[in-house]
Amino acid sequence: SFTTRSQKSFFLLWMKMKTFRFLDLDNNNLFKRVIEMSGFSVAINHPFDGTPYNVESILDLDDTNTKIYEAHYAMTQEWATQLVDLGYPANLPLSFDRETGNADYTLGSLVSQPSGTYHETFHFALNNKVAKDNRIPPYGLQYDEAGKRNALPVPANQYGGPGTGGVYNYWDEFALTSPAGAVYATIDLLYQPTSWEYIQFLWKANNGQNAFLANEGLNLLAAWLSTGMAQPYVMASTTWGAAPVPPTPGMLVSGMETWSVGRKGTFDILSSTFKRGDTVGIRSVIQDEFSQPLSGAQVFVDIVDQGGQIVISLQGFTDTNGLADLTWKTSRKQTLGNYTAVTADAIKNGYQYTDTAQNISFVIQ
Repeated sequence: SFTTRSQKSFFLLWMKMKTFRFLDLDNNNLFKRVIEMSGFSVAINHPFDGTPYNVESILDLDDTNTKIYEAHYAMTQEWATQLVDLGYPANLPLSFDRETGNADYTLGSLVSQPSGTYHETFHFALNNKVAKDNRIPPYGLQYDEAGKRNALPVPANQYGGPGTGGVYNYWDEFALTSPAGAVYATIDLLYQPTSWEYIQFLWKANNGQNAFLANEGLNLLAAWLSTGMAQPYVMASTTWGAAPVPPTPGMLVSGMETWSVGRKGTFDILSSTFKRGDTVGIRSVIQDEFSQPLSGAQVFVDIVDQGGQIVISLQGFTDTNGLADLTWKTSRKQTLGNYTAVTADAIKNGYQYTDTAQNISFVIQ
């Protein structure tokens, strides 16, 4: 369980949990991170200067694993019917699709529903129902006093459900279910002053009917986009389980080549045949386990003759492309025959050389 304490607030608080587990694939431990609560994003342009933004929000607002502390206000079918009778238009939007921005429910839609139906909406001035309020009560909130002020949690049996004469808990405790195989989790309590869904509603619902306030929806959207979009920030954190140590990433030699080396030390031509006195160039390609080049890796290569004896050991470092160019200047009396350049080892801080010995053969004739 995880305990949180907070003053009563309209703003959003939610829990975010990241879990970690080990999988065994082909006898290799693969460290895998599973983010249990991630977000969705919507591309939108600034209403005045056209700057593109990626608006982010919670992936699934209604998922059973999503824990959000907030109040949900609503309008009943009976009240919607009276509003239409009073002259409010039936096409008045009550909510908008948070991704497309299209109105997905209108006053008329609610009127057509059976008696007892309600719809959650940000029309706070018109709403007549609290559909849900799971915000953590402030310290000392009395059931009787909260009832007088229409400030009871909804449902009222939350946070200890004290009933008449009782006092609500000012904290929340709940169980978090970890995925199968999870061994460790980081758990954050986040706070967000204003959500995308609320900003979107105030922007879209402003139909410009009031000339003085006609642009206030756009002004609010612009201000919200330009000031960080009320990005959630962490108020408290905790962990569960023992943090696993990720395995050291692998490093391998993905290829070797032999080159003819020019007088200025340049690798001129790919070649597998050399003469006595030539300089043999050996190029090793070093990559990580995701086939990305690794720079700064130290590579060790042995030149072995046809009798299996090491003639010389070479070493060098990879460049930004993961290439290590090593050279061997043969003598004019070098024994003729077949030779093999064998990768003896490769070293880079934070990586483990997991490859079998890579080699390439060439001939001195």
